Amino acid sequence: MLKNIVNKICKQSDSDVVFSYYAVWFFSFLLFVPFPADDLLRDIIIGNYNFDYSQLYIYSSLMPKYNQYIAFDHILALISSHVGKMWTIRIIQLFVILNFVIPLNFIFNKLLEGRKDKYILIVIALALSCNSAVVMRLYLGRPEAILAGWVLWGVFSKYSSRSLKLSWLISGIIVTPLYWLSIIYVPVCLFVFKRNLSKIIGLIVLVLSNILFWQYYSHGLWLHTFSLVNQQIANRYGELVVGENNSILSVLLNPSFAVVSVTLIYTLIKQGRKSIGFYLFDEQSRNIIAILAVIVWFSLPNMIRYCDVVVPLTIILFVVAYTKSQYQIDNDFLKRISIMVACFSIFYAHNNFKKPCRYSEIPLNAKVLTTFNGANYYIPFFNKEKIQVAPCMEIGATDNGVQKLISIMQTKGTLDCSELSKYNFDYLVEKNLIEVPKCLSIYGVNAEYRIWKINHEKIKQK
Repeated sequence: MLKNIVNKICKQSDSDVVFSYYAVWFFSFLLFVPFPADDLLRDIIIGNYNFDYSQLYIYSSLMPKYNQYIAFDHILALISSHVGKMWTIRIIQLFVILNFVIPLNFIFNKLLEGRKDKYILIVIALALSCNSAVVMRLYLGRPEAILAGWVLWGVFSKYSSRSLKLSWLISGIIVTPLYWLSIIYVPVCLFVFKRNLSKIIGLIVLVLSNILFWQYYSHGLWLHTFSLVNQQIANRYGELVVGENNSILSVLLNPSFAVVSVTLIYTLIKQGRKSIGFYLFDEQSRNIIAILAVIVWFSLPNMIRYCDVVVPLTIILFVVAYTKSQYQIDNDFLKRISIMVACFSIFYAHNNFKKPCRYSEIPLNAKVLTTFNGANYYIPFFNKEKIQVAPCMEIGATDNGVQKLISIMQTKGTLDCSELSKYNFDYLVEKNLIEVPKCLSIYGVNAEYRIWKINHEKIKQK
């Protein structure tokens, strides 16, 4: 099927190849229906808990005392009240994707203007910028992905009018309440504006908007949250892994990303020193240095969560470099290669998603202990009634004793009822138990998860 699609696309004109790439993406979306694995599910339902995460997550003493995604959560609640939870997921995913690929397309089209191989290069650049890891991050539908798109709109405005730069700056103020770490994305304004005075004014405006809003809204707790993060990290127990903290090198060393990057560098070197001398002497050298500075800034934490900024900016950097080369790619040959890579990367990315649960019927206000492998998001989202769960979204914010119970379940497949009795849980949701203790009785099965009723009377008798 994929081969037939590629053959049909290759018969089209060069300009149609870009549209065909988006068509393949849309087809993949309809075919696989990607389902987010974590935060978006929590954000959609938090309106039912008065936007207070302490009402949803229990035994989480290190959780911040204010909503760190307040504007984003209110927007989701509004959408969900009109179209329902499932359609809200699709609307947010579609917005995040468009907010990411549209500025990318504009940027590549602008940088490659006048080249005969422009459309082929745009497809290659889009496919590399939207590799499987980045696409997965985008479909999670987090506010960070919206801010990543804001960064790309900033890069596009660099090559556009002053009015667009001003609009971008104003939009930066507007998106500030979406996410408590919006301030991390502010340094990109040093690249967007040309004059030093404009850079300084832009930086001051965005920094102040972040500090003033979050300090006011959090009643002075926002700055304290940064030290709270260190406490949460120190409080993490055992083998419980936070996926978004994985190294970004796993993305940068992605085979297609690495191979084409090396190929582009080799092409530049092949053209001789004259082709690469612009790094030091060309008028675009400042732009190159500015992009590199932003890439380094987001790479410093060495966390995969920022790959949706680092990867596209790296590709933009290579495209800027490639525009200096006089080498023209053979369209007929590379058309098939580029489309095969694009189709494969999109299909592969979408195939990594699955819908893990169906609606469950745990009673209203029940206290539920789950394992830290998705259940703490899926179960409250799919449950028909409001429930309270542990652990919370940041495992390190959960009380250490609860983490210990979860860690032992996930690594050893066992559960100590006497330890469980220290907490007032009504139900347990897991998929790891090898030995089932007597204090548990099966309540139901939801996809790969088993739901257990906790019998506290049996624990007391024991």
